[in-house]
Amino acid sequence: MNNNEDDWEYSINLPHSPLAVGVVRGALRLMLRAHGLGELLVTAELLASELITNAHVHAPGPVLPACEALREMAATLGVGHQR
Repeated sequence: MNNNEDDWEYSINLPHSPLAVGVVRGALRLMLRAHGLGELLVTAELLASELITNAHVHAPGPVLPACEALREMAATLGVGHQR
């Protein structure tokens, strides 16, 4: 396990529900602010909303978003689903 505070990753399991978009946006706000990346919020929330909405519309089941540190002032956001 890496204990470097600059290296982090979060993921949450979400039900196949339209409510998932709001949950992810709220969680993303907390994650980015906690790591001093508040300036990425507007763009990150827009991207997360699009990704989660598309996953809800096109994936057959629960959604698995993940956000992790990429490097200073950057983060990656990805979405998968359970089969």
